[in-house]
Amino acid sequence: MRWMLTGCLLCGLVLPLGGAATEPSPSPGSDTERDARAPSPQLDAWQAESRRQQIAYARRLAAASGTRGLLQALMLDLPQGPDDDATQQRRQQYEQALAAQPILDAEHAWHAYGRCRRGGECSDEGVLAALRATDPDNVWTWLTMADAAQRRGDAAAVLDALQRAAAADINLGLERVSRLVLEAFDALPVPPMSDAIAVELGYPLLQRQGPLLADDRRMVFAMAGWTAYALPHFHSLSRHCRGGAAQARGTPHHAACLRLTTRLAREDSTLVGASLGHRLAAELEGDTPTGKALRASLRQLRWQQSQRVAASEATQDQPGEAARYVRDVLTLGERTALQAQLRRLGRAVEAPPDWQPPEQPARSQVRGGQEPPS
Repeated sequence: MRWMLTGCLLCGLVLPLGGAATEPSPSPGSDTERDARAPSPQLDAWQAESRRQQIAYARRLAAASGTRGLLQALMLDLPQGPDDDATQQRRQQYEQALAAQPILDAEHAWHAYGRCRRGGECSDEGVLAALRATDPDNVWTWLTMADAAQRRGDAAAVLDALQRAAAADINLGLERVSRLVLEAFDALPVPPMSDAIAVELGYPLLQRQGPLLADDRRMVFAMAGWTAYALPHFHSLSRHCRGGAAQARGTPHHAACLRLTTRLAREDSTLVGASLGHRLAAELEGDTPTGKALRASLRQLRWQQSQRVAASEATQDQPGEAARYVRDVLTLGERTALQAQLRRLGRAVEAPPDWQPPEQPARSQVRGGQEPPS
């Protein structure tokens, strides 16, 4: 389940470094600057209590909820620095408990695969068999099998895996991990906080000037967990469906990749998955009406992605908006969540007719796109 991180951390919530502020920057040495630079003793004490409660909560889940609880404990109990030996020891205990149990569910199988592929590709047939047995309807299971077949030099098995991927569920794995994350973080204990602590806590987490509600804090951490665990490794899709055999029109390989990438473009609930699906499907289609329609659709998606920072800035002083956005991501999907947030803010979901992405290669990827005929 520990898939490679491919999305931006806390997209739609956190301003990037150097992002616009809602108030003028403090003058050097001012009280505001000192407050932003160093937490108050009250906040230090509150964070220590919050950390203590989070560790205890993770331990309870690990002890009472089987494989699922152990996986959630690993999400919750993260090292606070390179020298955090106590946390590393607890995590090792959780990992050992997981390794001692048979792999009977998809979440456990993906976690085992993630451990197997650390430092390289995973060729452990026992782990791969567990993925096929526990998660046969997931598109990412079959892309993983295509990778393994390619390493063996088995072209027939690569094609079979791609055809299975093209027919599999696009969002099954993502929805499963979203439930696991939401279940864990929805009950995350948050100590009572004063108004002053709520305001002080809001800045380092969300770069906001207003207070951070307890549920905002839960969902900010949930989003971090979702980003780290839920987004799969997309290199395998490009490896099999960009160039080479995939470009040979009229072949089964081209047909499988075209079906798979077109479905990703239409159905994938993440921004990164939908964008990659659009790009690859447009390349496979070439200069056809469908290819032009895909590039036009990608232009709309790029516009929505470009509005994320503006949406984050506009919600800085709205307590509860961070939690609402993350819950929408985890229950409705990232694409739907972003569109809903833009509508709440009164921002355009559709790109202006003359808008083009300002940067390369995004501009080239949408060039030549036209809206499909009505």
